[in-house]
Amino acid sequence: MREIKFRAWDKKDKLWVAGWSIMQSGQLSETEDKVYMQFTGLKDKNGVEIYEGDIVKYIGQLNPDRYKLFIIEWDDKLAGFYAGGGQIQRTKGYEVIGNIYETPELLDKK
Repeated sequence: MREIKFRAWDKKDKLWVAGWSIMQSGQLSETEDKVYMQFTGLKDKNGVEIYEGDIVKYIGQLNPDRYKLFIIEWDDKLAGFYAGGGQIQRTKGYEVIGNIYETPELLDKK
């Protein structure tokens, strides 16, 4: 069974909120100051948990000198997590290098 957990980015204070502090009475405490991201249930090649909003580097097996950057996103219509248009199921070759809130400048290199 896939572990279901969230993290939250506090837009006002510019910091991560995790665990029970993002919950209230067993429910996500929604505010306009927080953005919630769900754990994909997957870990990258280094064992780092992959969440929505993460920026991942994908290094292909055929040419390890070339890589692509992708944002992990949830697709409501297809009910799955995607990176660059493809569903993320296997994480071999993926490495979390940042996220869209703390390191958006990484996307300029895309």
